Amino acid sequence: MDLGEAVRCPLPVTPQGLGALPSDLCGVLEEAGCPLDPPVEERQQFETLLAELSAAFVNLPANQVDSQIESALQRLVVFLGVDRGGLGELLIDRKQLVITHSYHMPGVPLLPRIIVNEQLPWYAQTIYQGEVLRLSRLPDDLPPEATHERQYCLQVGLKSHVMIPLKVTGSVVGAIGFGSLRRYRDWPDDLIQRLRLVGEIFANALARKRADIVLGESEGRFRLMAETTPVMVWMSGPDKLCTYFNKHWLDFTGRPLEHQLGDGWSKGVHPDDLQRCLHTYCEAFDPRREFCMEYRLKRFDGEYRWILDTGVPRFAADGTFEGYIGSCVDVTDQKQVEDALRAKEQSLRQTRESLRKLAAKLLHAQEEERRRIAREMHDDWTQRLALLGIDIAKLQRHIGSPEKALPLLSMMQGIVVELSEDMHALSRQLHPSILDDLGLVEALRSECASFSRREGIAVVYRPEELPPTLPKDAALCVYRVAQEALRNIAKHAAVSEAWVTLSATGRELLLRIQDKGFGFDPAGGHSQPGLGLSSMEERVRLIQAKLSIRSAPGSGTIVEVRVPLARSDP
Repeated sequence: MDLGEAVRCPLPVTPQGLGALPSDLCGVLEEAGCPLDPPVEERQQFETLLAELSAAFVNLPANQVDSQIESALQRLVVFLGVDRGGLGELLIDRKQLVITHSYHMPGVPLLPRIIVNEQLPWYAQTIYQGEVLRLSRLPDDLPPEATHERQYCLQVGLKSHVMIPLKVTGSVVGAIGFGSLRRYRDWPDDLIQRLRLVGEIFANALARKRADIVLGESEGRFRLMAETTPVMVWMSGPDKLCTYFNKHWLDFTGRPLEHQLGDGWSKGVHPDDLQRCLHTYCEAFDPRREFCMEYRLKRFDGEYRWILDTGVPRFAADGTFEGYIGSCVDVTDQKQVEDALRAKEQSLRQTRESLRKLAAKLLHAQEEERRRIAREMHDDWTQRLALLGIDIAKLQRHIGSPEKALPLLSMMQGIVVELSEDMHALSRQLHPSILDDLGLVEALRSECASFSRREGIAVVYRPEELPPTLPKDAALCVYRVAQEALRNIAKHAAVSEAWVTLSATGRELLLRIQDKGFGFDPAGGHSQPGLGLSSMEERVRLIQAKLSIRSAPGSGTIVEVRVPLARSDP
């Protein structure tokens, strides 16, 4: 409640609050049943007292709150015509209500600094519930369960007592109380209401005091942490100007604090980084965003070191923006290591790229040489062998039927035929001319048929129509992977049937070879001789395709090659 509101409240003073009459006379008049009407002057005196208390506690420094409460209690005790008054605070852990401030009239026993929970538990429980204690005739007004309170009243001679809970934002933080030891008195509603206003003044003052104590302890802990932390710490106000630098920053820069405050710190930033540094700071500052930036800062020895600076906005408890706090770490050594690693990685990438190009050239040269040899064998040697076989057949018809010549010629014919077939198979392995002449679909059909005849394993071949402009290197890669996969089936699968599928889906060519044989562990497949997995992977990688092999012991094997149809040349 502010001062103006307190002054506007009508504050009538009850007969029990008259300080002008002697207490003995007031008691006699009360017992005689003679009412006393409070004069206007007394009401104005109470309003004046309340206004003065409000003014005294407005913006009161934390270190003066206790003494001002003691002074206010004295004025209230005298004004109300009671014998003593006190204030109890609920400790921060909210487990104990302790009497911390008190005043007593001369000749009246001092109100001890008791722990209310322990000595007056019913009082404490009532206050915790936010209820007013209004006891005019003690100990008669106490309930049966208030045994400790009854004993206390009889011991000290307390006749009347009132306690008002103090609340801040709806929570009880303490209580004020006033007691009469020499006479009985009532506590009417209007007086209770006025004492509540006094309680609000005290409660707000105590809340500010606690907040200042907590803030001071927090600032002290922050200063201790900031001065002992191994990183550089800075703070700025809401005007973007720096207000604090810790010892580590000052030791790093070698410049005194007064030269760093405001924007003086920027004089140590490398000229090439200054504008970028200030731009990052201001861009984050206005929208109150966190930021992180790197810049070079001059060290005490004149060397510029790379600094990683992280800043976050600061806000007060009520949400008011108070500026930024930041921490800086010297990352020069880390950046040097990262630069060296990047250079090494770049060198390795270049080496790998060179090796990849070399491997591609070698494979291309190998295929060209195979193509030349295969064409030579097909066009020359196999034709010559075929003619030789024809001539031997003619000779067999004309030579008659001598007993020795005919079997010999028949054997020679068989050898020549076998040699011709072997030469044709070798020519196909070196380079399938059918791939150039008829395309991938027919080349794979021929290969599957040849494999079935040679190995006795039925191959179910399911081709689909392919794009007419399939790149030659892609077609050759798919054909070679199919050859290698079929060879692996013959060597390791122990099956009588296999499946080969060739299809084009969207912008992708798909080859799948499947069997239901023994299977194997793909993780260890590279180390098994004869499987040729490394060769498959190298061929597929050179055309920027993907190879996948799914297998497990006893579960067969599926080999898939996915070739992008729109790709850049390797």
